[in-house]
Amino acid sequence: MSGENALTKDEVLFQLWQEYVHDKEYMSGAVNGIKRDHSIVKRREEGGLLMLYRKYVKKAALQERVSPAEMINEIKDMHNLLFKYVFKERGKYRKEERRIGDYYDETLKLPFPNEIPAKMAEFAGWLFRMTAFPDKYLDKCYLLAEVHLRLVMIHPFLDGNGRIARAVADKYAIKMGLPPVYDAYPRVDKHQQKKYHDAIYQSRKNNNLEPLALWVKGYVDRIIETLA
Repeated sequence: MSGENALTKDEVLFQLWQEYVHDKEYMSGAVNGIKRDHSIVKRREEGGLLMLYRKYVKKAALQERVSPAEMINEIKDMHNLLFKYVFKERGKYRKEERRIGDYYDETLKLPFPNEIPAKMAEFAGWLFRMTAFPDKYLDKCYLLAEVHLRLVMIHPFLDGNGRIARAVADKYAIKMGLPPVYDAYPRVDKHQQKKYHDAIYQSRKNNNLEPLALWVKGYVDRIIETLA
């Protein structure tokens, strides 16, 4: 993919580009690609995310346990569904190096592309072994934080890694009798978004899940209050 700000004609589906050529932004003639946050892209991604949650998250409590290999295929299919209406290529591991955060900060350093298959196998194996979910509410929040952090720090795909990691964690939230937590990612609320990203950074930097676990707990607490 071409980067965070623009997607090229070669990357996106023909139908998306055809929709874009009728957009006033394209007709202005001053663009090289469609912006990542363009309403056309966002609408299609939202539709994909809805399909992903319907298939894998909402019915998670009824799903039988899957093997590590099946889990990896499931995660790839989540990515395929997320970008079903956007990208030509989806559901495949990235072949390019990626960095998140400050370039000179090694806290959020990501694995190289050739390391991803082994990292994903390790992640799926670990998750498969989590057969006995914790009983205590706070311990469940810690587990959800770890599921999310482990996967987001592998960053297996070129795009959508945060949403995939949140969907996987939400699947296990439902399995443990909690509401989907990361479904509430504050895309509009920049202040809450910063708190979420800060929690990820601090948990990773200090090798301590508490900041992210407390962010999870705070959201679940608010949901429980509204249902009381």
